[in-house]
Amino acid sequence: MPRRLAAPRFFRQGDETVLRVIAHNYLATAKKVTFALDADGVSMLSGQSRTILIPARGESYVDWRVKALQTGNAVITAKALTNQESDAVQMTLPVLAYGVRRRAVGSGVLFSGNGQSQWQYTFPASSDAGTRKLTITVAPSVAGTVFDALQYLASYPWGCTEQTMSSFLPDLTVAQAAHVDDRRGAALEGGLPGIKPGSTSPRALCGAGSYFAMFSMMAPANSLVPSF
Repeated sequence: MPRRLAAPRFFRQGDETVLRVIAHNYLATAKKVTFALDADGVSMLSGQSRTILIPARGESYVDWRVKALQTGNAVITAKALTNQESDAVQMTLPVLAYGVRRRAVGSGVLFSGNGQSQWQYTFPASSDAGTRKLTITVAPSVAGTVFDALQYLASYPWGCTEQTMSSFLPDLTVAQAAHVDDRRGAALEGGLPGIKPGSTSPRALCGAGSYFAMFSMMAPANSLVPSF
């Protein structure tokens, strides 16, 4: 007695929607199926467990209306029960805040010894306390923070030829920056898609059948900008 749960990928705080539990009877005879839905993290507005006679090779469904009142996660459990075969599924759906995300960034320098750095931020009174988040990153130098960004740049899953071409110049920058720190630089260079120090051709990135054009700027000889 396979079942499906028709639900959105996420809720926005204050959303009101319908969750549908669908059951398929693949048995050779008709079956009485009890539909049930458990919802944690959202409020049930309407709908209740029902028993429906589903013919052989047939299907049926029951709807529940729910409303997301608080941010966090909603755990939805749908069940289709019979005296012969039963099935259930559970889904965890995020409930996002109704509003605009705001970020505030602060930085400071700590010297050896008992150095201290202070930064203060006041959350707006109207903000949702459940969505507040504080992230602290410590790096031994400015170069240390740059390497995290370079790692993302080098490993981004570029897809089509245009995106791959657009990543060629940044990858050259990564290849040059990798020599700043030999230990972390070796790991960066290993993740670059076919780029070698001193390389000026993106053909290895795009494939032999790709067409591209490039022009050099009035800058250092290795400054290349892709042109489409």
